[in-house]
Amino acid sequence: MGTMVFPLLCVFFPQIGKDRSLNFDPCCLSYFTKGEYILLGGSDKQVSLFTKDGVRLGTVGEQNSWVWTCKVKPDSNYVVVGCQDGTISFYQLIFSTVHGLYKDRYAYRDSMTDVIVQHLITEQKVRIKCKELVKKIAIYKNRLAIQLPEKILIYELYSDDSSDMHYRVKEKIVKKFECNLLVVCADHIILCQEKRLQCLSFSGVKEREWQMESLIRYIKVIGGPPGREGLLVGLKNGQILKIFVDNLFAIVLLKQATAVRCLDMSASRNKLAVVDENDTCLVYDIHTKELLFQEPNANSVAWNTQCEDMLCFSGGGYLNIKASTFPVHQQKLQGFVVGYNGSKIFCLHVFSMSAVEVPQSAPMYQYLDRKMFKEAYQIACLGVTDTDWRELAMEALEGLEFETAKKAFTRVQDLRYLELINSIEVKDKMFFLLKKVQTHCQPHETAVKRPARSRCSLRETVLFLKYFRIIGVCLLAWSSSCFVAEFNPYLLFSLQEEPFSFHLPETLFNISRFLLHSLTKDTPLGISKVNTLFTLAKQSKALGAYKLARHAYDKLQGLQIPARFQKSIELGSLTIRSKPFHDSEELVPLCYRCSTNNPLLNNLGNVCVNCRQPFVFSASSYEVLHLVEFYLEEGISDEEAVSLIDLEAPRHKRENKWQEITSNNSQTLRLDETMDSMGDDDPFTAKLSFEQGGSEFVPVVVSRSVLRSMSRRDVLIKRWPPPLQWQYFRSLLPDASITMCPSCFQMFHSEDYELLVLQHTCCPYCRRRIDDPSP
Repeated sequence: MGTMVFPLLCVFFPQIGKDRSLNFDPCCLSYFTKGEYILLGGSDKQVSLFTKDGVRLGTVGEQNSWVWTCKVKPDSNYVVVGCQDGTISFYQLIFSTVHGLYKDRYAYRDSMTDVIVQHLITEQKVRIKCKELVKKIAIYKNRLAIQLPEKILIYELYSDDSSDMHYRVKEKIVKKFECNLLVVCADHIILCQEKRLQCLSFSGVKEREWQMESLIRYIKVIGGPPGREGLLVGLKNGQILKIFVDNLFAIVLLKQATAVRCLDMSASRNKLAVVDENDTCLVYDIHTKELLFQEPNANSVAWNTQCEDMLCFSGGGYLNIKASTFPVHQQKLQGFVVGYNGSKIFCLHVFSMSAVEVPQSAPMYQYLDRKMFKEAYQIACLGVTDTDWRELAMEALEGLEFETAKKAFTRVQDLRYLELINSIEVKDKMFFLLKKVQTHCQPHETAVKRPARSRCSLRETVLFLKYFRIIGVCLLAWSSSCFVAEFNPYLLFSLQEEPFSFHLPETLFNISRFLLHSLTKDTPLGISKVNTLFTLAKQSKALGAYKLARHAYDKLQGLQIPARFQKSIELGSLTIRSKPFHDSEELVPLCYRCSTNNPLLNNLGNVCVNCRQPFVFSASSYEVLHLVEFYLEEGISDEEAVSLIDLEAPRHKRENKWQEITSNNSQTLRLDETMDSMGDDDPFTAKLSFEQGGSEFVPVVVSRSVLRSMSRRDVLIKRWPPPLQWQYFRSLLPDASITMCPSCFQMFHSEDYELLVLQHTCCPYCRRRIDDPSP
């Protein structure tokens, strides 16, 4: 038999790349899947798969003789191989999905040798070229691990920015590993090998190993401090464990009868969702091991990272959303659910990952039907339509859940209903106040029972309280007979000494905050810082401002406390530790210039922490009024400014219509409002902007054109006598009325002012009688 000499096989590519050494004589070549890959066979007695750049990916099949020919069926993944010995072989090539996911970052293999990291929210992508076969991928926070045939590459983000997509190599572990699953943490990689888990440092040193009772089917990092992360592990025998990378002992969470396919833990780590081999989604209470509920037809499951009681699962071509124990809401969706964040559900379909925006209307209405308004509001915050917000607001209003109604009406910017709710709440407060006055403040008792040490002249009292602008609060608690008597000027003092207080907790809370922010430097004579902080601590605790209450009690520890308060303050300091370390969002003051929620404790004083705009307070309740002070451009006199404002710019026209709604058990009349806008652009609103990041206060300065655009009913002017300058204020909520006394220029909510004037027939601040024509 003669020797056969084969000529060198030359292949010409559209673009010349790097030369590759094959180490065998190639006898045949065929393109696979539209030229993305190449099949080569020859003297090595096998057919190998290469990339179009010549990188070897693996062996398709080994033969007993030289491979003379290999062909690919068009538009398919089938390959036929012919050999020298007459053998014909038939293969089907299946490419598995190699990927990793952590929250909103998804990494997947592309072209077998590249890795693409995709930010699912911003849709940004970055490609990492490895130039070798990518076998495994793992991603966690700012880490990315890529396993290649002979090494593992560890990448890190350049910065801690949540949107940063620039990765750089941190470590290389030059060693060949065989594993089924790969997981990366802040300082370790975890290799899953059948029944065994190995924990390796980034230098390749094995630190820890766990041996399981059964095959490992699922593993997920559930977070934790760097170097001490927790892992959720599901086994084929139904056992579910929690492992910490710095602890040799695994914790058994629970064991079920069926094998685990998919796992996820709720945001608070109180509930566990499991998909088993029977396509059933089972939800357990981790602490009691109780099965809460189960749902059929599931292939994957994910908890909502922003809502404890919401999860979604996919299966059978449907996406299922479940809130609490309510029935599931279904919609068609192909693929596997792998994440659920707010209103976005991350779904893997074939080889592509997408973020699906899912309105949360259905679960919101499930809570709403059961009058669970606060829970419905939490769901609505994840993402619902304006129509849903309005429905929530109306249902909460009809259910007398005013706080939820206010928040919902604020979302849709319905000022009319906000004003209605405010008036209802004010009337409730008035009724409560009058009952207390009638019960505890009888005319013949008031002046007699006041302690002699607290008496002073009426003139001294007015001067004292005028300095702090809180006389309106004192007058609020007086009856008509008390009004002509001498009274105690030290209001926070009286709160501690007297057995009853006629003031609302919110009012005392606002006053004590105002005083505390006013006492940033010196404390005037007669004002007790102990009484101020003690009142603030007690009212903060009663209203749910636990963080502020804790601060007040801590400050009291550094002051000289009277013996009669010592026990109460020590008890309060102890009991406040059992409360959550946060403040109620309902108490947070809003800056009406920049819409910034300000902290309850403000080191700057009574100004906005963002724009430095001074707050304008009601002289009775000391709530922040919706006013912004503005100044005139140079050259504009007060008389000219008033004449321009008095031109009366046209206001929005409102049309009210009553709509009758009839149900099985009731008939309802609903007021539907439409507003015909006569101009949406407000020149004054544009003037509210300021330089972000500056530490200096930038006042609002208006021109003649801005003054001309204003409505006289929205502007309040303090016409101080010479040599003082006039002050100008603009109301940002025109429908919420504010009244200013023409004599002392103190400002109040109109309903508060009317009540006080009816009680005392005079201004509660300066005592100007309402029948006095002179200002």
